[in-house]
Amino acid sequence: MAAAAATAAGAGSTCGILEAERRKGSFPVAALTDLFNGGAEASVERKAIQQLALDAELRKYDAERMMMSRVDRYKAALGSVRRVVQLAEIHGLDDKQRALLRNEGVPDALPTDLHDLAFVPFLAAQATEDQAAAWLDDARAYRILGCYAQTELAHGSNVRGIETRAVFDPDADGFILTTPRSEARKWWPGNMAKTATHAIVMARLIVGETDHGVHPFLVQLRDMESHMTLPGIELGDIGSKLGMNAVDNGYLCLHDVFIPRFNMLAKFASLDADGSYTKPAHAKVAYAGMISVRASLIKGAGGFLARAATIAVRYALQRRQFNYAQPNCAPEAETPILDYTMQQYRVLPLVATAYALKFTGLWMESLHDTLVAQMADGNFELLAEVHATAAGLKSLTTSLAGDGCEALRKSVGGVGFLVASGLPDLFSGYVGVETAEGENFLLTQQTARALLKALQTAVGGGALTGSSAYLERFAAVTGGERWSPTDGDAVADLAALVTAYEHRSLALTVATAQSLQAAIAGGKPYVEAWIEAQVEAFRMSRAHSFVVIVRNFAQLFALYWMEVHAGEFLDSGFVSAEQVVWVRAAVRKLLGVLRPDAASLVDAFDYHDCALSSAIGCYNGRVYERLIDTTRHDPMNAPLDDDEPSPGWREHLKPLLLRSRM
Repeated sequence: MAAAAATAAGAGSTCGILEAERRKGSFPVAALTDLFNGGAEASVERKAIQQLALDAELRKYDAERMMMSRVDRYKAALGSVRRVVQLAEIHGLDDKQRALLRNEGVPDALPTDLHDLAFVPFLAAQATEDQAAAWLDDARAYRILGCYAQTELAHGSNVRGIETRAVFDPDADGFILTTPRSEARKWWPGNMAKTATHAIVMARLIVGETDHGVHPFLVQLRDMESHMTLPGIELGDIGSKLGMNAVDNGYLCLHDVFIPRFNMLAKFASLDADGSYTKPAHAKVAYAGMISVRASLIKGAGGFLARAATIAVRYALQRRQFNYAQPNCAPEAETPILDYTMQQYRVLPLVATAYALKFTGLWMESLHDTLVAQMADGNFELLAEVHATAAGLKSLTTSLAGDGCEALRKSVGGVGFLVASGLPDLFSGYVGVETAEGENFLLTQQTARALLKALQTAVGGGALTGSSAYLERFAAVTGGERWSPTDGDAVADLAALVTAYEHRSLALTVATAQSLQAAIAGGKPYVEAWIEAQVEAFRMSRAHSFVVIVRNFAQLFALYWMEVHAGEFLDSGFVSAEQVVWVRAAVRKLLGVLRPDAASLVDAFDYHDCALSSAIGCYNGRVYERLIDTTRHDPMNAPLDDDEPSPGWREHLKPLLLRSRM
């Protein structure tokens, strides 16, 4: 009875808190949710999908997932995949709706995620009409499952250094694919070790003595009936990871594997039967597949951070600590920790960052869709711009999301170390994205090179378009211009904030260009000068990507990150020390303004409890009751008998404790 009373008391201590907080909100939550979802109809559709996600088969492993062995977690994930596909077929869901069901219904990474995010989009973008007719419908229907095999054990970011070979055999009208040495094996592709039946393999096209560089080839890995690997195919799993352990990241060795010439994806580059090679119309067309994946990662970054922010805010509203006015008060009279300015400073700017990333993701999705449509018509005008933008934004958004998830985990205190909070698995399952599809620090060099090229065009009198058009104002760096705000209120003006972020990026770009020019003038080769400038290149790339995001969002995000990076704004003299003081004050003011809206702001993200998988972030609260309940499912608390009162008692603990009595 005492235990039951304690449980009830723990539940009662947070009952109603979140509802009371929601009544403080100053805006209609549904309207903001509609904005994220793409309209009221889309929100209704999402709600219907969320109801489907409550399916008993999908919820089967919710309580035990975190305690499973790796093999069992992989098998459970396959069960989730199968059930998602079944529900999609039963209810007539299209591909987009099925993806939404997967995201709303399964909090774990799945061994088919890269099939959806990389394999299918790449196939759609790079296959000819005949190739698409042969494979694309089967891929979309999960009748074949694919992976994207680019990274090798000894080559990741250096795509040009890929060693896997596809040697043209004119007599057999096909290619022989080989892994020339052990270090050249494909290494890391998700879905590949145990799940995929096919792979898009990036390999060097060799025709006679000519190396035409890296091209995509579709390779069948397994027999479609038995799922056994085909002759010449060597596959395996690369081992347990920090997170995402339901995904079978694998390695692949190719031992003289023959594929027909038809299997070279040939929408943009092709090879005739006589060995005549037609190169792509644009040098960067091979990057189209990576751009697609990066666009997906940019769009997803805000969602991951929004989940963590939802959990952290709801916990901070329920968790009460201290009452300095009444030190000996009852627990329910203590202060919610989100009422403390420090907690607001740790949490609310990351809520704003989640909003900024979500809107930026929608913008990037629209830009990518425009690129795909133009490329389908043979127009590659946007390709270089989108490639550079996607590289910079992938680096920045996934870093902000990963670092933000960890910061929010720490913000909830010790409970954030519990798997039951949902935050450790959210963080560990996400941070791998920071090194996937381009390591985040190295990736910024692609954006930096594009910025330097744009600056060179502007200096030469050429016109700039797109996200880097502000570089035309390069003369402002040396012209003594100053930021316009003259008081503390003016620093929050959105147009002024955009100008400040643009000037920071402009100043860093000009400084990097001048540094490179000086090094080259001093006799250093360009490559050596560039390597020495990589830190500056990273800073300018990040600064430019912040410009893109600030244009898509609002005050707290812009002011908070301006405070964090105040040194870079001060460096050029454009922003004064006094204005930075005003920025700090504006951040503190906005924290207080947004505090009453905290619950509503995270409610607008509209994540169902099953998508959060958290005992401390549920919609109706009850944080302590839920934490206690999670202990009932832990194998460590399974009932034992008198001969074995705790695991390992007879084998280890008893001999240790009783050794002095023997």
